[in-house]
Amino acid sequence: MNTEMIKDPTIESAFRRYFAGLEAPKIDLTAAKAALAESVAAQKRGRRKKRVTLAAVLSACACVVLVVLLGVFLLPALLITRYELADATPRTLSFSDFKETYGQTEHFTALSRFSLADNASAEYTVYTVDGKEVMLGADLSLVSGLQSFKATVYIDLSGGKYLAEEMDRYQDLPREADRYRYQTEYLNGEYVSHAVIEEKEGNVYAEVSSRSAEALSYFMSMLTK
Repeated sequence: MNTEMIKDPTIESAFRRYFAGLEAPKIDLTAAKAALAESVAAQKRGRRKKRVTLAAVLSACACVVLVVLLGVFLLPALLITRYELADATPRTLSFSDFKETYGQTEHFTALSRFSLADNASAEYTVYTVDGKEVMLGADLSLVSGLQSFKATVYIDLSGGKYLAEEMDRYQDLPREADRYRYQTEYLNGEYVSHAVIEEKEGNVYAEVSSRSAEALSYFMSMLTK
């Protein structure tokens, strides 16, 4: 008898049906696919929302920075009261009144020389706005063989809180010296100079006219000693 197993068609057919039953069952995956798609879409929306939220936060921060910067640069200007000397209340001071009231100020010595010298003259005026003394003016002249000139000086008494419109011309003077900025023009046979000394206590403005080109330097050296 042949030792090889004789194949039984019936058994072979049964085995074929058994293994055929191991095929994957038919499952409807439509719901699962829809859920997966919704999850992916939700994640994308979340990322977009985060990007939008971050952009909104950055925009808000930029606005805050802008407001702060505007406050830093514009607030001091808004706190300044502007006026015109023509509208201020002037009061003429004698030398004794000038000395008594302003004798301790930095520029008193320089200005007082014009009252005490025989070849010079000085007239002092204090300007009042809203009941406050905001500006001291001095009309000065000197007649000398070396230097002859006329000068008008304005000293801010408000510490920068009040600003006369007439002083706007001093804001952008182009040339710089030791302690002041200035500009000189030659007009009608005279040198006409404008200068400003910028000080925390209050700016000093000067206008000097003379036939000498050195008059401004000479006068400003007196004020800044």
